[in-house]
Amino acid sequence: AEVQVGSTRDIEAAPDAMSVPTSAISLLSCAHGRQRREERHIERRDLQAAVKHGSRQLAREHAGKHRWKLEHDGVVYITDHTLRREITSYRVAAPMIMRPVELTPFAKFECEAAKLTAQREPASWTSHTVLVVDSSGSMKATDVPDAYSRADAVWTALVLDFVGDQLERGRARPTDIVTVLEMGEGATTLCMHEPLTWSLLNDMLSFAATRQPRSHGNYMPALAEAERLLMATSGSQCALGLLFLSDGKPSDRVPPGPGSLTDRHVAMVRERVASLASQLGRRLTISAVGFGPPEEDFAVLRAMAEEGENYGAISKFTQVGLSTAGLGHAFSTLSRSLTATRTELTAIGSMRQRDVRSVLREAKSSLSDGAALVMSDWDVYTHTWKACYRLPDDSGGATDLVITEPFAGSRARAVIVHNKIFGEGAERMVHRFHELDANGLPVGPPLVAKETRFVHTFNSEEHIEYHYTFVRTQMKAARIAHEFNERVTEIGINRVPRIEFLEPRIYVVDDPILGNYGMLVEKRLDPLRYVKWNSNAGFVHGQGQDGGEHAGVYSDVPSAGQDDAELGVIVESDEEACSDSEGSELSGLTRGIASISIANIPPEWVPQTFTHFSYESTRGRMMVCDLQGVLTPAARAGQPPTFELTDPVIHYASSTGRRCVYGRTDRGSAGMVSFFSTHKCNSLCVMLGLRPRGQQGAPPGGRASLGGEARVAGGNGRKHTPVRMPALHCG
Repeated sequence: AEVQVGSTRDIEAAPDAMSVPTSAISLLSCAHGRQRREERHIERRDLQAAVKHGSRQLAREHAGKHRWKLEHDGVVYITDHTLRREITSYRVAAPMIMRPVELTPFAKFECEAAKLTAQREPASWTSHTVLVVDSSGSMKATDVPDAYSRADAVWTALVLDFVGDQLERGRARPTDIVTVLEMGEGATTLCMHEPLTWSLLNDMLSFAATRQPRSHGNYMPALAEAERLLMATSGSQCALGLLFLSDGKPSDRVPPGPGSLTDRHVAMVRERVASLASQLGRRLTISAVGFGPPEEDFAVLRAMAEEGENYGAISKFTQVGLSTAGLGHAFSTLSRSLTATRTELTAIGSMRQRDVRSVLREAKSSLSDGAALVMSDWDVYTHTWKACYRLPDDSGGATDLVITEPFAGSRARAVIVHNKIFGEGAERMVHRFHELDANGLPVGPPLVAKETRFVHTFNSEEHIEYHYTFVRTQMKAARIAHEFNERVTEIGINRVPRIEFLEPRIYVVDDPILGNYGMLVEKRLDPLRYVKWNSNAGFVHGQGQDGGEHAGVYSDVPSAGQDDAELGVIVESDEEACSDSEGSELSGLTRGIASISIANIPPEWVPQTFTHFSYESTRGRMMVCDLQGVLTPAARAGQPPTFELTDPVIHYASSTGRRCVYGRTDRGSAGMVSFFSTHKCNSLCVMLGLRPRGQQGAPPGGRASLGGEARVAGGNGRKHTPVRMPALHCG
């Protein structure tokens, strides 16, 4: 039912409105119009002012009848053809976030030069981020505290927390490229291939002031355009980012089929994201942001992030509610993730970007130990399988590899490697791997083969030495873990999980293209149970930094400014080698409090305590971190569960200033400081007698002393000895 609002004076024509007070203008209101005004905090007088002072133009016809669109002071008022009957109203002009940055002539020249370079030299890009921003009609809602509307809140956060923050902190480079897409009925490009400069910030301010939400929000056109833009990015050395923000469910039409409408939307989005992430993997960061009230259904956005992660992208769904702070955190987290990826792709000691190998990826969810092997998906090495190497059990500081049996022993007659990868780290890619018996059937445990992630021109010996770096690191971590387990057993904590690192071996095959080709092989862990408990830069599982759950974007960040170390053997002399008995120094520390209940020690504390233990047991010389793998239940009653870990990082505090002693991710003393900046000593640390956080920390350029100089093996200053391998022979 319609009711009359305001004065009974009849205003028949627009010019007459100028001759009466604003409050005397008559409006006829309906229930829909009143509801919209209440939702958008528009007062009756705002509409009366629009009739009297606003600009007027014909709006779209409805049911064959003309309508008017009146606009005044940021309020749009839609009426019928008489200018008296209210249909709806909304706000369009948000207050200016900030004034555009005034650029000096030289700054303008730099911005224009960056644009020209970006257009002419796309191979120079270090990152390309596509920002997809919802522009559907619901983004007009004025239900966000401290913001004019939902759209205003989003643009404000993008300007301040994505663009502005990177510029002010000096993280942005003119080779970091941004494309902005507006998601409505289709996908509208607001800016394409713009360098991340102050000029882009001014452009974003302009979008915030002029773009008006309207109509529907269709996911698929925007997602398809984002995929096209990302896949068209030149070269494989560029970090890629996709921000997809929406305040609700998609409006896309979907063909009829089984399942609910949401199920069919989810299937469409998963298919599109799988196509993108299977080609880009870890080089791609996906941030799916749900910006709406708690009851809003974001199942499709959640599925988008899950599918990206399923194919190895750094992918996360974040529901921020209607919080501007939550938006800012999501956007700044995305920028940090892109910075971390860009750093991964940069050669140490230079600005040169490293090219990622072009491979396809398997979905982690498709892996099953019982599935039949489709041999067309595998590379088979039978008579071309050459040898298998490992470090001897008592290697200590030795550098020699020894020939050993394969994991399945004498039953193994051939090996096969899947031609797609299912895992990807900062330095390596992971394939499924099996040993075959004489009948061509899988034998032994499921395995993985790890290869370099980047394009290199290795000869066969250099390739094997590249793998040796990781073997050496992992076996050193295993020896420290063995001592940790002995300490835990010694103080009678039988139910606390133990730490084990997988034994890696180097398999050499005679590839028809690559020649003698080495692969790092070890037991396959369940990828669906795989967890990273801490990183080499301070991240702690379940305890994040900068607000917690997003802190994992810092994992595997190499040390900035390190020398351009070769990817070969670990460079270590006896002067800086720690003996296997180095941990005995811990016996001089105060023992833990025996009365602490072990029932209150959750499993996730154990990896953090082990990292702390590795520092003290080596007297501040080393720290084992970047702990990742699976927690395996006890095999028999009465035994503790076991953390089966792989790919650790060792930070080495060199007394002579050398860097990257244990590979590219060794951050030395800086990595140790990062760990202790977030580590919270727990009761297990106390029980093991580890010094509380704050009483240790490696000073720059050297180790921290915990009661005397650390022992070194030998001490005669012997120079680096390269890896020695027995002569290859056919097996």
